[in-house]
Amino acid sequence: MFQLPNIYQQHLKNQFNLPQYLTLYLLLNLLQNLKTIRLEEIARRFPYLIKLRSRVKKLQRFLSLKQWNINKVWFPIIKQWILQQWHRKTIIYLVIDRTQWGVINLLMVSLIGFVA
Repeated sequence: MFQLPNIYQQHLKNQFNLPQYLTLYLLLNLLQNLKTIRLEEIARRFPYLIKLRSRVKKLQRFLSLKQWNINKVWFPIIKQWILQQWHRKTIIYLVIDRTQWGVINLLMVSLIGFVA
């Protein structure tokens, strides 16, 4: 079973209520095992005992929550991670690379730190 790092757990538990957090946890576990990210395929394998169409709608509502704001969810996690990983006098570079292989579009984002 997939385990979220503590930094993610703490922050996401504050952003989402318990049912939402559990939905996120299940969703992340599914995404690690699936070769596709099609909503219908995720819903088909989602472990809720409701009709497929209801699972699709539930996931659509979950992914449309206002909490998915980059400022509320992702920036605080990244900030905390940077503070834990690097010394204050470290120069950090953000490296972004995108490539496309046929219909597959890959985005790689990396942080590189150098001590000043």
